[in-house]
Amino acid sequence: ASDSFMVLILGAVFSNALVPYTSDQAVVQRYLTTSSEKEAQKAVWTNALLAIPATLIFSVMGIALFVFYKSNPDLLGPLQKNDQILPWFVAHQMPAGLAGLVIAGVFAAAMSSLDSSMHSICTAVSNDFVGRFKKDWSDQNQLSFARTLVACLGVLGTGAALIMSSIDTGHIFDFLIGLMGLIGSPLAGLFLLGLFVKRAAAMHAWIGVSCSLVSLVYAKYFSDLNGLLFGLVG
Repeated sequence: ASDSFMVLILGAVFSNALVPYTSDQAVVQRYLTTSSEKEAQKAVWTNALLAIPATLIFSVMGIALFVFYKSNPDLLGPLQKNDQILPWFVAHQMPAGLAGLVIAGVFAAAMSSLDSSMHSICTAVSNDFVGRFKKDWSDQNQLSFARTLVACLGVLGTGAALIMSSIDTGHIFDFLIGLMGLIGSPLAGLFLLGLFVKRAAAMHAWIGVSCSLVSLVYAKYFSDLNGLLFGLVG
């Protein structure tokens, strides 16, 4: 039990906090648009504090669903994945009107997460990559490029979601946290290097990223380490 507790604590600190707050463009762009460093700090702390009741709500909901179907196992249909329990409950146990509101809320939450991610990718690609090679790039052309890129990202994201729904990824939340640790933790390491080491050069950064990637490959494919700890390893 103590090992599980420490895994959750370390996973929360690195994979849920440090990695996304330093490497996820969708998160970073939110506090970079504030008017001052003080306002950015307020934004970060507000988000961190609001994450506590949000996590408790999701956890209590999961416990309630477990208790409900433990007491009424005959109401649970032949599901392929545990992640299908909540949609099953909404479709078969909630009144029609309430079920519609819940489904609308799920779609709204998904849209609010997806649009920020897609637009943050467009911003990074347009300004940090393409914009460096097109010095005379007009605003209209940049907007057209961004719209095209958003459409392509939407198609790719939908295709990836369809593929993930058809393969065995285990619990989708655990899969997402592990993926975040694999992809984002080397960038988080670069952030820490720039924050705490004043004499760091490009070569030091490349060495750090290389070591991080090697460690992550070993942890992923040659050990039974919990995916929640990938952020710590990276």
